[in-house]
Amino acid sequence: MTKTHPRHQQWLNQYYEQQSRGLSTMQWTSEQGISYKTYLKRISKLRELGLISGGSGKCKESSADDNTEDRNMDE
Repeated sequence: MTKTHPRHQQWLNQYYEQQSRGLSTMQWTSEQGISYKTYLKRISKLRELGLISGGSGKCKESSADDNTEDRNMDE
């Protein structure tokens, strides 16, 4: 089993916390005092390393467009 770098483990913990709390990425990063862009770069790196899976590389956002992807898939 591969050992996860401590920094990457910290990022994973942050990712799982944000996901479990159900907050948008903007809300969570603001609450945590983390730059939104920095957080997105961290998530991208975790995906690149195969530590998390994900679609487009974007994190959950709350907006009126939340169902846009679902509608586009139906077309």
